[in-house]
Amino acid sequence: MGVIIDTVMCAREEDEERFRDIINEMIKNKEVKKYKAFSKTNKAEKENRKRAAAAEAEEAEAAAKEMGLGEGEDSLRAMILARQGNRAAAAGSFLDGLAEKYGNKKTKTKKK
Repeated sequence: MGVIIDTVMCAREEDEERFRDIINEMIKNKEVKKYKAFSKTNKAEKENRKRAAAAEAEEAEAAAKEMGLGEGEDSLRAMILARQGNRAAAAGSFLDGLAEKYGNKKTKTKKK
């Protein structure tokens, strides 16, 4: 079941029972074959998946706090816009520096 949850996009551990019900219905209707790996449920594996998901959620929260994100989507949007502004300013100063360095020089001509 862990492979199914890992494969289905945006699936969480809370979705496991719903997926199991759907797949059991498909097995009952003989749409898919019944496999031993699916039919036997292991409580230890289920608990391990829950613990791993909780650890991953804590890690994501720590990474968000490290990046300076607050709660919600608005903080992410604000961070993206601020980074965009910084990049635009850096690009503008880079181009100004190039123009100052190479744009104002007069070429020397040799007399023959």
